[in-house]
Amino acid sequence: MTPSDGNSSGAITWGELLRSEAMRGVHIPVTAGLDRTVQTVRIISDVEQIRSCLPGTVTVLELPIAGAAWAVAIAVRYAWERNVRCVIAQVDPSAAATITRLAERLSVPVGFYDGDLSDLALQLSAIISAPVATRSLLVAECATRLAEQRTVSGILRVIEEQLPGTHVALLGPRDSLIAGRPLDLSEGGAVVRAPLEPLDFRVGRQLVAVLTRGSVAWADTVASVLKIARAHIVACEASSQIKFAQQVQVERWTLQQVLGHHGSSATHTASGDSAEGDTDAAVWTGAREHGWRLDGMLVGAMILRADPDENFDDGFDLALTASWPSRRSEARPVPLGAGWALWEQIPEPDATEPADEDNLHHLRTTAVRALADRLQHHLGQLQLGVDLVAGVGDPAQGPNGLGRTLQQALLAARAARSMGSNPVATFRGLGARAFLAAADTPDLRDVAHNTLSALADAEDRDQLIVTLVAYLENGGSTSRAAERLGVHRNTVTSRVDRIRRFGIPLDDPDRRLELHVACYLITPRGTGPRVLPEVVSPAATAP
Repeated sequence: MTPSDGNSSGAITWGELLRSEAMRGVHIPVTAGLDRTVQTVRIISDVEQIRSCLPGTVTVLELPIAGAAWAVAIAVRYAWERNVRCVIAQVDPSAAATITRLAERLSVPVGFYDGDLSDLALQLSAIISAPVATRSLLVAECATRLAEQRTVSGILRVIEEQLPGTHVALLGPRDSLIAGRPLDLSEGGAVVRAPLEPLDFRVGRQLVAVLTRGSVAWADTVASVLKIARAHIVACEASSQIKFAQQVQVERWTLQQVLGHHGSSATHTASGDSAEGDTDAAVWTGAREHGWRLDGMLVGAMILRADPDENFDDGFDLALTASWPSRRSEARPVPLGAGWALWEQIPEPDATEPADEDNLHHLRTTAVRALADRLQHHLGQLQLGVDLVAGVGDPAQGPNGLGRTLQQALLAARAARSMGSNPVATFRGLGARAFLAAADTPDLRDVAHNTLSALADAEDRDQLIVTLVAYLENGGSTSRAAERLGVHRNTVTSRVDRIRRFGIPLDDPDRRLELHVACYLITPRGTGPRVLPEVVSPAATAP
């Protein structure tokens, strides 16, 4: 429905009249026909006068009949016959219940007012005679209420409160829901749309209102409110984004300071004494405000791009942090170097369990595996258009150990770039890959490519290298290699024979280590694993 298709300059509706200031003191238990127009107001001193009322009249009964239950009941029946818009009376609560049931059965709106009935009639008459002014006042009231809101949900709530029967939501391209309740755009009600462009830099977003039959249902007024609301929505979002960007930058700085200071606490004892005495108090205050846990046993993780040469805009830090699908109790990524760091505190052993070394080892191993599994799950949920990998370090104690576990996680994330389909690696599961991840350089990769240059022209080069890795890691057993790759043993045998025919010296024991290292460095993962000079902190690399 387009604006001006409603009756913005015509007679006021019963629903509009209910939202007016004059009706705020009137109790209306029955509100049928909100979209019907109101033509006039008439003061009734005798119930028989209702029989001469025009359809669409609001009738205000005078005392004494306004306080007589029998007279009000007759007035409601006559109102039903004449299609009168509403009957307003002044009866005591005990009689009001009976009259309300009658009004509900006949679908005749009825109201009860304790004030001056004649004055109410005059106020209603003024409103009905000037519908444009009434609607302008409603729009102004909406504008005032909208300006007080600080969230998108608050803005949508105000619109629905001020325009009863109007369902509103913020929709994206193809009417995808962004905020608000789902709308049924096919339910038959009129639809008013207010695009957020050109105020909004994102394309295709719009405020959409569905006007049901029982609503304040004229398009011009609703469209005016939506146009005002869209500016407040863009302002709210911009304010939230600025605050969020500031928070992310403060978190980045705080983490860098924590890692830079952690090695200075030489007197940090095993009894858990705080390092705050040797560290800038502002840093530790900030860490506490972020809800970070820096005491006890910590296990760290680092997230990197799968392809370090892939470019993305400066807002990716905010996009990753905002869309990280974790519960409130879980850590979220903090920008660090060329990646993102997070860590978790390992729970203390149950007091009922023995605190021996085996139990502690099991507890720490379980925590590492659980964090790795969550990372793999979260990375699979992200839809940011950028492939990411992650690494998990070994548990370490307190702030002094945070840099160490994050450095281990960084090495594991680098290694994960060349580990096939699994985007998450643990430091304790790397083996020789830990050394290669730390020592990887362009010159070393050139040596690796030259070592396996005989396979360069093979159409299935990547498949052959993956098979060669499995074959070498399983001690030359084609059966175990086939099991790891999920293929038949004869397939592995055929591929190994082809690798030999390319001149790769598989049977020379002095060359196997060389081949193994070369495979580690260039194992395909969509793109070749290339190192990026990520730096956790100077302190994180200290012995």
